[in-house]
Amino acid sequence: MFYRPDLIDELEAARDALDRWRDLHLEMALRLRRGRRSGLVHLRSQDESQCRLGRCLGEMRRQAPSDPYVAELCLLHDDFHAYAGAVQRMIEQGRADAAIAALTGMEFEGRRGALTDRITELLAEAA
Repeated sequence: MFYRPDLIDELEAARDALDRWRDLHLEMALRLRRGRRSGLVHLRSQDESQCRLGRCLGEMRRQAPSDPYVAELCLLHDDFHAYAGAVQRMIEQGRADAAIAALTGMEFEGRRGALTDRITELLAEAA
């Protein structure tokens, strides 16, 4: 499938951002472990279609509604946002131990990794 170059650039930027998010989440876990909530990043809840990757996926879905790579990416993206939202609620509720486990466990990394891997595969397919 051919995608506009600007969409490919957005996918690459999203993949890089996911790598940065991993570091940010580990920093948040460390702050929680130390009992410091100040400086934690609290993202206002948003429709996942409005983040950078969500907008890119929406445009790709309009361009190629039957592309299985895009369909799977959308599912992985929605799941990642749902998990991040759950962790954010843990922090807001003062459930630091649960949030630390969620931020440092395999579930978060598995979701992030699956999304990153699928973006990489779509980029290779589009090349």
